[in-house]
Amino acid sequence: MGISGNTAIVGSTDDDDDNGFYAAYLFDVTTGQERFRLTPDVDVPFSNFGISVAIGGETAIVGARDGDVSRSGSAFLFDVHTGRQLFKLTPSDGRRADIFGEAVAISGNTAIIGAALHEEAGIATGAAYLFDVTTGEQLFRLTASDGADGDNFGWSVAIDGNTALVGALGDDDAGQQSGSAYLFDVITGEELAKLTASDAAEFDRFGSVGISGSVSIVGASRDDDDGSQSGSAYLFHSIPEPSTLLLATLALLVLLMIRRPTGDGARPTVAA
Repeated sequence: MGISGNTAIVGSTDDDDDNGFYAAYLFDVTTGQERFRLTPDVDVPFSNFGISVAIGGETAIVGARDGDVSRSGSAFLFDVHTGRQLFKLTPSDGRRADIFGEAVAISGNTAIIGAALHEEAGIATGAAYLFDVTTGEQLFRLTASDGADGDNFGWSVAIDGNTALVGALGDDDAGQQSGSAYLFDVITGEELAKLTASDAAEFDRFGSVGISGSVSIVGASRDDDDGSQSGSAYLFHSIPEPSTLLLATLALLVLLMIRRPTGDGARPTVAA
């Protein structure tokens, strides 16, 4: 499920209206009325279309992790106002059973899609992809700098503004499937930071992610603090992305130059 403005989106992987061709639905949140039933232009049986959904502004995205004959997966962009399909998204290096589309998120003109079983750097290391929603063009393929077998990087994804967050609940830094998450700069595709729980432990599966502004949240569904698999969540203050830091540095330098006194002690004047 997802919501943006006055519109909500709900996925339905058990929709039987089309004999195995699944669907997603847009609803008006002010009235509760259904606006559109979303289906891909070319249905693929048992694609799990609707397994993941998100909405941002005028665009909705629906994941189909088992889409296409190879089960490499796909995702679809729709116009919220018309229900019309805009683009079908597939990765440039998609492989059989990548489950591209298991997780999707969208913010502004950028969508992020996870492929947690992608095997570029090893078995099920995973990857995530950034796409321009206005053109359907792939922008970057994101991978963890320390990716390893079984990390499942891309099982959960989130994006807000110029920062993306990708969960890797199978990461083993603090024990088997202790989990981690990674922050990325959307503008450059650069990895910014790796997030881990302060009390990380084996099988916590830390890696269900969300982000808003400078704050990230990461869930650990099997953390045992309050009993077996009682679960917990962690809040982090995200670091500024490099592009933001560069702009701030340039602004500071300009300010210092304006305020620096001239050789005779007089300050330079600045035109209005």
